[in-house]
Amino acid sequence: MKIKLPYFVTQPFVVVALCGLGIIAWYWPAHIQESWVRMDSIARLLAKVFPPIEAYVSKSSFPAATSAYMALAFLLMPVHFYFSYMELKGGVEESWHAKLWSIQSVGDVYRRLLLVIVVVALAIFALFLNPGYDFNLLPINTSRTALAWGGWLVSGAAPAWCLSWALCNLIVLSKHFSGRN
Repeated sequence: MKIKLPYFVTQPFVVVALCGLGIIAWYWPAHIQESWVRMDSIARLLAKVFPPIEAYVSKSSFPAATSAYMALAFLLMPVHFYFSYMELKGGVEESWHAKLWSIQSVGDVYRRLLLVIVVVALAIFALFLNPGYDFNLLPINTSRTALAWGGWLVSGAAPAWCLSWALCNLIVLSKHFSGRN
């Protein structure tokens, strides 16, 4: 059985970007935010669009690093969306997902639509409503190491994965209803 690694391990651009985010989380000094005005203005602009950035910055023990990290991680969200969509789309067609994604009854359609609604609601929460939750498993507000290892999940990767998963499901449903199984 061949094990397929996720895109954030196999795509060089994503690996380099995540390593860069990790370096920012660990080594970004507090005084550089005031001296580097362009990064501060980008972070403030993105915080207006995505309120969780400001929420995480306000609760963080290291606000300058969190601001730079979250702004750049949210900028990477389209990259996460593209690669996760391509990964999920391939999984639907060639792997064990194909059995799960085949629609057999009306109940499967309703269940799939309900899951799409729930996943899109989770993505909307993560993108626009998250008040900067800090989980004990991943304390990104108090630990630079946790921010480096898992901050990208709450700041763009998880919402992008949710939206790409919902899109894959909607494509499967549209193919089913149009008769192109």
